[in-house]
Amino acid sequence: MDAIALRIFGLFLPAGIGLLVQMGRMTDWTTRGLALAILILGADLAGMAIVDLQQAAIGQMWGKDERVVAFRQITWSTIGLELVGLYGAMVDLGWGSAIVLLSQLWFNLLAQIQIQPQATVPIIPFGLRDRWLVLLADGVGLGLVGLWVVDWARPGVAIVLLGMVVLYSGIKRFGSVN
Repeated sequence: MDAIALRIFGLFLPAGIGLLVQMGRMTDWTTRGLALAILILGADLAGMAIVDLQQAAIGQMWGKDERVVAFRQITWSTIGLELVGLYGAMVDLGWGSAIVLLSQLWFNLLAQIQIQPQATVPIIPFGLRDRWLVLLADGVGLGLVGLWVVDWARPGVAIVLLGMVVLYSGIKRFGSVN
C-alpha cells in the first residue's frame, strides 16, 4: 500500500468504525438504512480519494500544470468535507449525511478535468456539461437528506438513498461509470 492509500485509509477508517458502532446502537431500520448508505458511500469515497490523489501525483510529474494543481486542491478540500460529514454522521446522522453529499456536489461543481495517466491525452477537460448526470444524482441525494427531518419521509429516504448508493457502487465496480 502506498503512502497516499495509507494516509486516506487512516483518515477514513475510524469514521467507518464509528458508523458501524453507531449502527449497532440504532434501534430502527430507517436510521440503520441511512447509516449503512453513508457507510458504503464513505468506503467508495475513500477509494476515489486514493485514485484521484494518485492520479494528481502522476499528473504533477508531467510538469507544472495549473489544472492538476487545482484538481489536487479540490480533491483535498473534498476529502476534508467528506471526513467532516462522516465523523459528523456519528453525532447527527442527518447533518453528517448532508455534508457528505454536499462534498460530492462541491467536487463535481469544481473539478474541471479528469486525469487518465494511460490515455494519449492524460488531462481531459471534464466540465459541468460532462458531469450533469452526477450533479443530478447529487441534487437528488441532497433533496432526500433534506427530507430526513420529516418523520414520515424517513423510511423512503433511507430506502431510496441506500438503493442509490448500492446501485452507484455496483455500477462503478462492475460497469463503466467514472
